Amino acid sequence: MTRQPPGRRPSACPTCKDPVPTDPSWPHRPFCSERCQQLDLARWLDESYVIASPSWGPPPEEDDGTDGDDPSSDDGPLDLGPW
Repeated sequence: MTRQPPGRRPSACPTCKDPVPTDPSWPHRPFCSERCQQLDLARWLDESYVIASPSWGPPPEEDDGTDGDDPSSDDGPLDLGPW
């Protein structure tokens, strides 16, 4: 069994679960190969992977500091007087 340097533990490729070389200069980290790296990118691009959102509803309305009692702040038609 090969011993790892202190503080380093072997990692598994997120795509195929094969061991990943522990060399920090490995060009495909955290993947074991360019193939696995490209497969992962393709899954993101075709939306097989997504980042979950806490809610899918419309964004909450921002509080503009008014309490809603001001008649000039309603969205009704403007009264322009005799014009």
